[in-house]
Amino acid sequence: MAAERGNLKVANCASCHGFHDVLPSKDPRSSINRANLSTTCGKCHTGAGPQLATGYVHGPPTSKHWSLWVVKTFYLFVIPLTVGLMFFHNFLDWARKAWSGERTVPGEEELDLRLTVNERIQHGVLIVSFCALAYTGFATKFSEASWMHAIAPFSEEIRRGLHRWAALIFMVLGVYHTAYMTLTRRGRFLLKALRPRWSDVKLFIDRQLFNVGLRKTPAPSTTFYHYGEKIEYWALVWGAAVMAVTGALQVFNNFTLRFFPLWTMDLAMQIHFYEAVLACLAIFVWHIYGVMMDPDIYPMNWSWLTGFVRRKKKKENQT
Repeated sequence: MAAERGNLKVANCASCHGFHDVLPSKDPRSSINRANLSTTCGKCHTGAGPQLATGYVHGPPTSKHWSLWVVKTFYLFVIPLTVGLMFFHNFLDWARKAWSGERTVPGEEELDLRLTVNERIQHGVLIVSFCALAYTGFATKFSEASWMHAIAPFSEEIRRGLHRWAALIFMVLGVYHTAYMTLTRRGRFLLKALRPRWSDVKLFIDRQLFNVGLRKTPAPSTTFYHYGEKIEYWALVWGAAVMAVTGALQVFNNFTLRFFPLWTMDLAMQIHFYEAVLACLAIFVWHIYGVMMDPDIYPMNWSWLTGFVRRKKKKENQT
């Protein structure tokens, strides 16, 4: 993929097979003979271990190890199911609110502090680093797409540098956020409020019954965070951890190739890609609805800029 984006330093056929001395892999003099793979790969990957002989370079990733087939099958099932349930949940919520005829009464609003200045800065850094990671990451995967050529004309070296710097900022933010949530009074309050409870399950079921017309009135949320916000937060924590580990295995490839089988790189790349797809779809389907398209807060929840949430009182439309 890097070669497709114009990188002239990445490995090509001659890097492993040689030039005028190409020999069959069974020949003991061949550079790709199993006994010589550590030396051949070690020209670029310092300290490459003998376990490289246990993997396969050519062929689709799923043919290299059974775990890659399992991971691909898992994500091809989980991604449509998860995103589909998100869309269905939000559609029911939107349809119920649109059908009910509720309207906001001007002047009857209350402001609640939702995000402090510190938290808004964290959120801003998260937005910038996440968008940069998605943009520069998919620029590699879809390097031949016409739309990618139009919006990503920079070289592979620049793309890789931007992606890794964005990843570093993202991980530094993760470390800072962890410290903030565990070492500050405000953070511990938020962490406690984000803890999943059985009441969240009950509220979720109650809200779906209300949305399909099986309850006349919805049960009010009595916690600081709605169940949807808790789901999104912990999904972000899990996804960030997975992306950090799989990304690190690719960045520090010399370490990976020294201590792990060759197919580990393919597995890390595969998980990294599918997690990125799931994360981006979740943002568009779940987060965008919750902060923009929800009729209760349309056109936008401005707390990410102002820090305050407007609690709107409603009454039935009499027209």
